[in-house]
Amino acid sequence: MVDEVPLKQQKNHDEIKTNDTINNKLILGGNKLISMTFLHDTEIPTLAILYDDPDDEMRHVRAFELDSTTREFIPKDEMIEEFPSSWNDNFLIPLPAPLGGVLLVGEASVHFLKLGKSPRGLGINKCSINCYTVMDKEGTRILLGDQAQGTLHLLQLTLSEKELNTVERLKFSSLGKISTPSCLAYLDNDVVFIGSMTGDSQLIHLDIVRRSPERNVIEVIEEFQNIGPITDFCIADLDKQGQDQLITCSGVGRDSSLRIIRNGVGLNELATIEIAGVKGIWALRPSFDSRHDDMLVFSFINQTKILQLRGDEMSELSTYSGFALNRQTLAVGNAIGNRVIQVTDYSVRLMICGMENHLLHEWVPPTSSSQQQQEQQQITVASINPSQCVISTGHGQLYALQIQNDQLLQIGKTQLDQEISCIDITPLDSPYETSVVAVGVWRQIGVRLLSLPTLEIISEETLAGSVMPRSILMAKFEDISYLLVALGDGQFYNYKLKEGQLSDEKRSFLGKMPISLGTFSSNGTMHVFAASDKPSVIHSRNQKLIYSNVNLKDVRCATSFNSLSFPDAVALTTKDGLIIGQMEEIQKLHITKIPTNDTPRRIEYQESSRTFGIVTSSLIPATRLTAKTTTSAFEVRDDQNFKIIDRVYVQNFEKILSLTSVVFDNDGIEYYVLGTGVMSDPYERKISQTRTTAMVENIRSFQGKLLASVSGTIHLYRWELEVSGRGHLASICTFRVPTISQSIATYNDTIITGDMLSSVVAIQYDSHKQTLKFEAQDSQPKQITSVEALSDDLYIAAAEESGHLLVFKRNKEDKDNNNLEIVSQWHFGERIQRFRIGSLGANPSDDKPVAPSLIFCTTHGTIGVIADLSADHFKLLWQMQNNLLKIIPSMGDLNHNEWRSIAINDIRDKSSHFIDGDLIESFLDLTPQQMRGVVEGHNGGRKLDYTVERLCQLRLNLTNYQYGPIDLFQKLPNVLFNEKEQENISLKNQKQWVRSKRSLHEQGKQLNNNTSFTMTQQQQQQNNAPPPTPFKTKSIITKQSKKQQEEQQKHSSLLQNDFRFGEIIIESMEEKNQISITKCGSGIVHLYRETKNEDISILEQEKVPIILCVLAIPTYMQPLDFIKFTGTSIESYRIIRDHTPNKYTALLKFDNLTTAKEFYKRLNGKQFNVMEPELCHVVYLRSKEFDEFIHNNNILELPTCPVCLERMDESVSGLMTIQCEHTFQCYCLSKWGDGNCPTCNYSIKPVLDEGSSSSKRKTISKTSSSSSSQLESAQCFVCGSTESLWICLICGHIGCGRYHDAHAYDHYMETGDSYALEIKTQRIWDYTGDRYIHRLIQNMIDGSLVELPSATSSSVVTMPTTTSSSSSPTTTTATEKLDAMSVEYTYMLTSQLESQREHYEEQLSQIQIQISSLTAQVKNLMINIKNTEKEHDELIQIERETRNKITKVEKERIKIERKLDGWKMKCKDKENEWHEEQELADSLLKNNQLLLKNEQEKDQTIESLNNHIVELMSLLENNNKDTE
Repeated sequence: MVDEVPLKQQKNHDEIKTNDTINNKLILGGNKLISMTFLHDTEIPTLAILYDDPDDEMRHVRAFELDSTTREFIPKDEMIEEFPSSWNDNFLIPLPAPLGGVLLVGEASVHFLKLGKSPRGLGINKCSINCYTVMDKEGTRILLGDQAQGTLHLLQLTLSEKELNTVERLKFSSLGKISTPSCLAYLDNDVVFIGSMTGDSQLIHLDIVRRSPERNVIEVIEEFQNIGPITDFCIADLDKQGQDQLITCSGVGRDSSLRIIRNGVGLNELATIEIAGVKGIWALRPSFDSRHDDMLVFSFINQTKILQLRGDEMSELSTYSGFALNRQTLAVGNAIGNRVIQVTDYSVRLMICGMENHLLHEWVPPTSSSQQQQEQQQITVASINPSQCVISTGHGQLYALQIQNDQLLQIGKTQLDQEISCIDITPLDSPYETSVVAVGVWRQIGVRLLSLPTLEIISEETLAGSVMPRSILMAKFEDISYLLVALGDGQFYNYKLKEGQLSDEKRSFLGKMPISLGTFSSNGTMHVFAASDKPSVIHSRNQKLIYSNVNLKDVRCATSFNSLSFPDAVALTTKDGLIIGQMEEIQKLHITKIPTNDTPRRIEYQESSRTFGIVTSSLIPATRLTAKTTTSAFEVRDDQNFKIIDRVYVQNFEKILSLTSVVFDNDGIEYYVLGTGVMSDPYERKISQTRTTAMVENIRSFQGKLLASVSGTIHLYRWELEVSGRGHLASICTFRVPTISQSIATYNDTIITGDMLSSVVAIQYDSHKQTLKFEAQDSQPKQITSVEALSDDLYIAAAEESGHLLVFKRNKEDKDNNNLEIVSQWHFGERIQRFRIGSLGANPSDDKPVAPSLIFCTTHGTIGVIADLSADHFKLLWQMQNNLLKIIPSMGDLNHNEWRSIAINDIRDKSSHFIDGDLIESFLDLTPQQMRGVVEGHNGGRKLDYTVERLCQLRLNLTNYQYGPIDLFQKLPNVLFNEKEQENISLKNQKQWVRSKRSLHEQGKQLNNNTSFTMTQQQQQQNNAPPPTPFKTKSIITKQSKKQQEEQQKHSSLLQNDFRFGEIIIESMEEKNQISITKCGSGIVHLYRETKNEDISILEQEKVPIILCVLAIPTYMQPLDFIKFTGTSIESYRIIRDHTPNKYTALLKFDNLTTAKEFYKRLNGKQFNVMEPELCHVVYLRSKEFDEFIHNNNILELPTCPVCLERMDESVSGLMTIQCEHTFQCYCLSKWGDGNCPTCNYSIKPVLDEGSSSSKRKTISKTSSSSSSQLESAQCFVCGSTESLWICLICGHIGCGRYHDAHAYDHYMETGDSYALEIKTQRIWDYTGDRYIHRLIQNMIDGSLVELPSATSSSVVTMPTTTSSSSSPTTTTATEKLDAMSVEYTYMLTSQLESQREHYEEQLSQIQIQISSLTAQVKNLMINIKNTEKEHDELIQIERETRNKITKVEKERIKIERKLDGWKMKCKDKENEWHEEQELADSLLKNNQLLLKNEQEKDQTIESLNNHIVELMSLLENNNKDTE
């Protein structure tokens, strides 16, 4: 182990200070360690170290040998001569024995070094190698990874044949491009793993043996997605389905990309077919025992088609066995004995599998004996299994069939009192048959279980929805049987099914459109596919149903299609066609990669333009004339296909630092705003059109203005429009912060900045004075990387590079204290880049709604979620976390508490108020023994009050819809409910529940309001569980006298005849993100208005909860939609559903009156939806009661409008009373086209005799007796029945009811006459709306609301007669009333008959014209069809030829591209060679010039010497002459 390897170059061993080497520790000062490794070919442990000597700026490689006796490292000889540090040789690779030695890898060279051997070197092209792996045992083939260029290189060592274990030469070659490598691992058989920290990791195969310029050496086998490093992210609902998705800026350089992260299951599309109008789809096997499917059956409105899979192509079959292809198919499947069952709307057909027509038996529903024309009954719904079939022919008729001896035998028949909408007979305990039939009914929405073959009802449940069940399925998950029920409005129910009984009802929401259920198999496990506008996959984990969204839109139906070509596939139909694909492994997150050319740095989503604004940067490499630079750009991409719409580059010396999207308060256009700067910026830069004095680090939208941080100063700008239409930014105010702000967050008028050095600063904006003032600041310096505001006085921040999570609180009460207090802290371990408010959760269940949470991302590619916890949950999870730490051994014996503690400026502090979500999530991975140890508190823990099962359910509830490392953050105590108060409330509720179980009518307060409403309940309640815990509950239990009980019973019997009397359901939604459903039995919701008006501020003075009531909320506003519509300022919700099928009421609790007033002002009178006319009506509520009935003279009940059935409040909508003393809402009466009273028109009694109206006005008694005789003699016009008679209000036709022989309904189907009156009860039925439409009227005598006509009153009005000329007021009033009714009815009947005659005559004329036109069109179409068929055949032939050509061209293109790659490599090699030769030529030229120059100098020297010699010779000659 080396503590400090700053190593000083020493010339001899004696200079080493041995006292610095202790316990094999090499501590040498002065030198800088570059790399080190052990040598593998030495007997004594030897360490090779590469280090820099700062004295001579040289780099050395020296070996150090460990002396076992002195435990000292003794330096050996240098393995290579010293070389300059500028060469950047910074990597040592040890080679295995017996070769041994090390490789010294640098930017431009590779050397082989070994003790006692001469180094071998090789020059290479400049690169940046950072990782390696050895491919063979000998160590002669080494793969090298280049992080700068993303290239994989191969280094080959050639050994000498003469000298053992000696490298003769080295060969370096490039293999190809890979992800930017961080590590390499050679597996075997030329398979290599490429680990990347900035891109996707890869598993590749190398084909080195057959390497050629035309052949790609690297083949990618698999890629492992890596979303890090994340520099920024945003949250958007791209599919507009209520599910948020994360879009991250991931990667660096050539590995850069945008990643779309969504919750759900992905579908790998294998094939698509364009086909429209599909009503159903089923898969067929060629035989019953076959394991694979090969056919798909499609059902249309009036025909059936079969597609067969042959190889990789699907072709349509014109015939198959005995299939009726000219009929609509309701169900089809394989049966035992190689048989096939097809159920059409006409019959059930049993056939033999095969292409030939082998129809064995056909079962046709019997005709009804009461029908005169003996028309065939039509099959409406059906379900089959391998040996049974159950069908319904409508009107509650149900038949059960069994396959016996190749015959379809009827084994059961029953008549239900409800219309059947769906059936299922999926076997659960037996593979071929079942003893239970599940049916969905729709008159009273519910499900029933019937036994086979008797078809007796064994269990039934009523559903709370108002839309019929559309699909029903019995399924088994993890050996638990379930009944799944899907409704037409997206609601989904599941029950546990055991021994024919249903229990544990749970409701979810899987969209807003009808749901179709189907099963498929994935990895040997059965799953359920719920096809709708938001398709989902239903599966089970730890005995709990999980809903995973599928990343598709508008799936109509689905079926399993496990074929040879497409194993474990699923076939889905959409409005456009068929999709065959394989469902990905059921996972929580699905990631889509969008590659980018440049590195994305900032991203912002703009909802108005449906675009993304992205800031990118790219590195421009250095050239001979320019240095290496970084350029920035801003690009706009479409949010659906992510194609670039536009891109703008800034100047090279400028860099985009920040991005935001702003809608200014005086301009409705949404703008992208960029902030730029230069790192060493002495000049002024621009934000839009405003100059700043320095770099713009951060910008953010703030109250219709722009907030910017400019080098330590906060600027606030507004947008001012000019006369020309253009605009400019004008400064409002500024505020100086300590240093640079790396992050800005806002909440209402509060601005929070995260400072680079001075931690968190809170600033307050005064909108009246338009100034920024200091509020509070953290006193301790910290480097803040990101900040987000949770409320006005609660902020969360990420600090330091190591990633500390800190929660700051500002004390508003103490104005003198301007310090921010840290109330929660936790160490995460990675640098946190950004916080965003949102959630990846798509929770369909109505008992666990997903509240907005906080999502953050880190530079390492981690996605984290911070969610709120209640005080009770926090205490439980805190103790659970402590118990887990005592059961689960930590990795490397690291202490969890020490790891999670924070350390800033060498000051360490413990973590607080955070729960480690990763640790809690690991509970489900424990063994049963370990789970019990956690619960019982083994190893010194504390015993928990929960069981293992409850802890498992709690863990799933907390983390099922939150993904990534989950950190559960506890709110401060003053934000939570008081603990003692909660305990008292729970005790009260428990007592109240026990007492109410003993009484006939449940009494107790279900809401925390002062709203006055009365519920009258009918018989026994369904008290299967205690009521939900409210905030403050007062129980009212009073003893009643016998007389009071008799009055209540009488009152209850009267109310049961009221059309408003029905089942009442209360849905409670707490602040703790929990929903509970309470069925209150049957009753009526009354709404009363106080007779005296009081100021609403008295509610706050009386210290009662502030409650608002939203009336008549349409059902298309689901609870989650309503929550989004109202906002997040509401403490709790109560939703009340009564008899009204398409409306419900919501009660909202607020913390204070100010918030309630703002809510009232903002939403009262606002449309729920811009496409719908309904308005939001909000009223203040004072009190509420839940009792038998209420008597109070100070309150007045709000009546119900007879037209729209909404509450009539003159302060809300305005009321109008007409001459007949009937009162309506103004806008209802304004829409009534007729001048007559709507109530009178639909409440009059039919007169069946043919006498004139004048004769009826003579004496009422005569009319009454005549009418009574006519009623007694009336009978059905078709079957002559005298029971359950209905008379058509349009034409006078009399027919029997739908629960007799349904001749009145048949008359409606034939003529379209919608209104019929029941003769016995005088009630009016609307067949089109499928509901009663009679209304209430107000008695003129006492003003009370009565039903006209009443179901319990006589159908004939008898009045006393007298010979006196003066009649009583009552007689006169009744006579006038009856006369008015007669006139109204005569006028209505005449107008309706006249309009009906004109309607039918117009229809006949149109039909004749259409018939003649269609006849001509058919002839033309037949001719066009023949021509089209010829053209079709020609086009098919052309298409085949074109495909063949395309295939050939594609092959040629691939060959050409490979050749091109080869030529490129050759060209590059040649270019390198040319450069080398050019350099050599330049060098030779210089040498030649030097030689020429030397030669010239030598020539001159020779010439000079020759001259000297000549002179000397002449001198010598002269001397000789003189001597002589």
